[in-house]
Formats: sequence, structure tokens, C-alpha cells
Amino acid sequence: MEVKGDRIFINSEDYIEIKDKKIRDFVVVYFNSIAEKLSKSKDVKGLIYNIGVPKAGDVLNGIVRKDKTEIEEEIRQLEGEINGLVYELYGVTNEEREIVEDSLI
Repeated sequence: MEVKGDRIFINSEDYIEIKDKKIRDFVVVYFNSIAEKLSKSKDVKGLIYNIGVPKAGDVLNGIVRKDKTEIEEEIRQLEGEINGLVYELYGVTNEEREIVEDSLI
């Protein structure tokens, strides 16, 4: 899926054009959350036609904000795992690790 201006491309030829940015952002977040389902579906258009889009801007903002918060938390967790693996790979001690992490704050 790719977003270009007001268009959300489902593939190289098919797209949905949504002028309202809040609704477009919601649809992008929704598509990302069901990406696996979309890729396996034989009736992608049917899935898309049946998307229930909330009307209130606050609801849309809450959904987008929640998804962004979840993504940011997942990024922090992955960074921690990667850092742990790097520390282990290079034999960094707990004391050295604390020094490194304190210098990043």
C-alpha cells in the first residue's frame, strides 16, 4: 500500500481517493492493521467497500494517536532488544551498559 496525495494505492493500478485527511489517515491505519487479511483476500474490493469509517474527528484522532503510541512502544521494545543483543555480542558488562545508557538520556 502506498499513499500519494489524496490517493491510497492498493496495488499499482487500484486506488482510493479520499480528500479528508483525517479519514484518509484512519483508512491507512486500518489497512495497515489488516494488511495480512487484505493480502490473502480474494475479494479485496469487498473488504474495502465494507469498511466502517467513524464520523467524529475526535474518534479518528484517537484511533490514529493510539496506533502511533502502540507503534512507538513497540519501537522502544525492539530497540531495547537490539541493544541487549549488541551488548551481549561485544561482551559489555552491566556497569558499562549503565554508563552507555546513562549517556543517552
